[in-house]
This record gives sequence, C-alpha cells and structure tokens, in this order.
Amino acid sequence: MSIPSMSMSRTSAIFTSLLVFISVLVGLTAFSSGLWELVARWSRQEEYSHGFLIPIIVAWMLWARRDALLASVGRPSWTGPLLILLATIMHLVGELSSFFLMSQLGFLVALLGIVLGIGGYSLLRVAFLPIMFLVFAIPLPYFIDAQLSWRLQLISSELGRLENKMVPAAPAVNSSIKDSVTLLIWRLECTIRRASVGTSFGDATQQTMCADAQFTQTVSAILLPAAIALKSLHRSRQVPSGKAPSR
Repeated sequence: MSIPSMSMSRTSAIFTSLLVFISVLVGLTAFSSGLWELVARWSRQEEYSHGFLIPIIVAWMLWARRDALLASVGRPSWTGPLLILLATIMHLVGELSSFFLMSQLGFLVALLGIVLGIGGYSLLRVAFLPIMFLVFAIPLPYFIDAQLSWRLQLISSELGRLENKMVPAAPAVNSSIKDSVTLLIWRLECTIRRASVGTSFGDATQQTMCADAQFTQTVSAILLPAAIALKSLHRSRQVPSGKAPSR
C-alpha cells in the first residue's frame, strides 16, 4: 500500500471516529431525561446498582474491537436515519407518558441507527453485540418490578415456612416453659415479617433468613436450655410446704 493511500485511510478513520463521537454525544443530550432517570434508579435500588458498570464494560468491548471496527466501516445505509426517526418517536412517547423505558430503549435504537448511518451493515455486525449489552443496564418498569418482588417474597416466605416444619421437634418440657418460648418466638417472627413488608426482594429475603436462623438457634441453643435450667434452679431452692428443710 502506498503512503498516500495509507494517509487517506488514516484520515478517513479519524473522521469516522469523530463523527461517531459527535453523534453519540448528541444522542446523549437528546435522551438525557430518560438516561438521568436510569442513573437515578441505579443509585436508589441496590439490585440495579450494577448498571454503573455496564457502560464501562461496553466501552472496553468497543476498545478491544477498535481495529475490527475501523476495518469494517462500509457504505452508509438509509436504514440508519429511519431508525433514528423511530428512536425519536419512542423518546417523545416516553417523555409524554412518563414511561421512561420507551426513551431508554429508544436511545439504543438511536445508537444502532448511528452505526448504520455511518458505517452500514458491515459496521453494525461488529458493533451490534456491545450496543445490545447495554440492555442489561435498563431496569424493569416499576409495576413489573413491584409485582415480581411481591411474588418472590411470597416464595421466600413459603420456603422459610417449609424449613421451619423440617426442624426437629423440641424435647418435652414443662408446658409453661414451652408456652413462653413459643410466644417469644412467635413475636420475633411477626416483628421480622412485618418489617419485610414494602421492602425490596433482597431485604425481605435477608430478613426472612434472619427469622429462620433466629428460630432454630433460639430454640435449640438458648431459650429452651436456659429456660429449663432456670426452672430447675428455682425448684431446687423451693422448700415444700409443711416440711422442714433437711440439714
């Protein structure tokens, strides 16, 4: 390859990279409201905090394929502007309805349109996987998230109940001691289960596991042995009525 052709190819690569950068920057500005909502949910909900890592991973994937991306730049396709128009409509619908998922998905469609409009289908084949990896950064809608969390809390509660049924029965003890221990454990479980209402699935699971662990450990290791020991000690110190203490 001659020196002028190499210089032209390098200039073309720089121009293409600059054009892609400017287009993505314009897309980030245009879809900023939906993307800020995305960042806010990453910050508020721990189960979506991994979203901060997804753009970094995508940037690394694109950088690792930089040579293939530059080599695959082909003829631009008119499908690109059509996808950008579709993304704009999705963004407007999401803004007017406050359904930000439409705007966030529209941003991904806009990225696909930018790639097609600059480098054609050959460039899209290389960049498709990193772009679609951004889907994992988009949280579920609130109504789906709430329904799913509620269902999973019910499943977790049922599993905890089954685990409690599998715990071996405690040895026979005085009925008053057994009733006191049962009442204390029941209050503990009720308190923890009430605290789990309205929380996320991760918090509810942790609290239910805590209730199950407290149930097993309290019965087997603390409450029953301690109650039996205290009751025995109390009886040993009592003097039967009508009898003198033995010397």
